[in-house]
Amino acid sequence: MKVSQEYIKRADSILSSEIMRADFDSLKGSGIRIDDAYSGYALAKELESFDNRVLMVLREEMRYGQAIPVNTSACTPGAATYAWGQKDHAGKMSKIGDSGLDLPTVDVTRGDFNYRNTHYGSAMSITTKDIRAAALMGKPLEQDKADAIRIAYNQTCQDLALTGDSDDSKYGLFNTTTVTPTVASTADAGGTTFANKTGQEMYDDITDMISSVIQATKNAAMPNTILMPLAQLELIKKTSVATDFRGEQRVINAVKSVYDVEFMSFTELEDSYTDASGNTYDQMVCYRRNPMDLEFLIGMPLTRRPGQWKGLTYVVPYEAELVGTVIRRPVTMSRVYGI
Repeated sequence: MKVSQEYIKRADSILSSEIMRADFDSLKGSGIRIDDAYSGYALAKELESFDNRVLMVLREEMRYGQAIPVNTSACTPGAATYAWGQKDHAGKMSKIGDSGLDLPTVDVTRGDFNYRNTHYGSAMSITTKDIRAAALMGKPLEQDKADAIRIAYNQTCQDLALTGDSDDSKYGLFNTTTVTPTVASTADAGGTTFANKTGQEMYDDITDMISSVIQATKNAAMPNTILMPLAQLELIKKTSVATDFRGEQRVINAVKSVYDVEFMSFTELEDSYTDASGNTYDQMVCYRRNPMDLEFLIGMPLTRRPGQWKGLTYVVPYEAELVGTVIRRPVTMSRVYGI
């Protein structure tokens, strides 16, 4: 039976959504009998081919473990705090008299620091209705929620590792107070940002930052990691610089041809430095990625506890203990802002 114009008009007035309208329009003149706009639309949806793939929303990868060595054994689970020390030596030998009464002395200085081993937790809850719906749809509801817990855990670790937790007086890799940041050089075109700089000026900023660590440690530490915001990383991949030894190269390749460093980007570096006036700036960080110099300490990794029923809801608790980023040798790091 041919679809009547009356039903088509009724459907047009009901189906305001463009998607629904497009689906209904496909039925016009199809020979399918429609006694009601809704029933006709329902029939069309029954005939629709359904894609069972459910894709996760794209999110930035949690890469704190790539940027900072992770240690899960240094802090005992249940400990209230984690303490560490930094020591240095002072003094030297010098010429003395035969009596030896003028012997110079040497000394060892030590500084002690500590962070709380903070307890974190979360839970997933599944109602009996959720269970029935999951069985009907054939979807692993419990696994999806467990994955969501792990994503939340990794996000917490990343935030703590990179920017710390002000409530616990903890600092991260990007805002540590043990490393004083310096401002980037001023471009010939004005300003300090990479967007205003030539390839040579960007190259100089990066190599000067690396050199500052080498000089501060008297060549005892060679930086192997440079972190910067994505926009600046893309710029040094696209901008060229003339070098004496290999001709014209992209800035990133020119730096790598001199220093054995790995570049990574983190959005957390955008507006990550705040000056005394409250102005914020992008910054880059250079350091030696070595567990003797810095680590992200986990007192207890994410742990699932036995679930329990609360009425018609099954609750599964998870917990973890996190210390944070411990920088044992600040001299092996350099921070530059204003890029």
